[in-house]
Amino acid sequence: MEENHKLALTQVHVVDDPSQYCQLIKCLIYLTITRPELSYAVDILAQFLQEPKHEHLEATKCVLCYLKATPGYGILLHSDCNLHVYAYCDVDWGTFPLMHYSLTGYLVTIGGSLVS
Repeated sequence: MEENHKLALTQVHVVDDPSQYCQLIKCLIYLTITRPELSYAVDILAQFLQEPKHEHLEATKCVLCYLKATPGYGILLHSDCNLHVYAYCDVDWGTFPLMHYSLTGYLVTIGGSLVS
């Protein structure tokens, strides 16, 4: 999904079969469980379920093309793993000499797989 998109301002005609768009978005919402990088794009596209336009459908097809190009991405949970949740955090308190602000980093794993 490109930054500063204009999907809400589009004036293109409404899609002939909105149920197809709705079905695609439902599948993408389900897919965000294992592909969290899609959450932003799917959230934006789901806002147009009432009256999807051709530009919204084209943006959805771009997400599908991304999925086709990245089949190995996503969260993989093994069936025999322990489902312990581990979270790590690191903070750097104001060591930038010019800006004097802090940096924070974190990661969360479930069963050894990176989630966030």
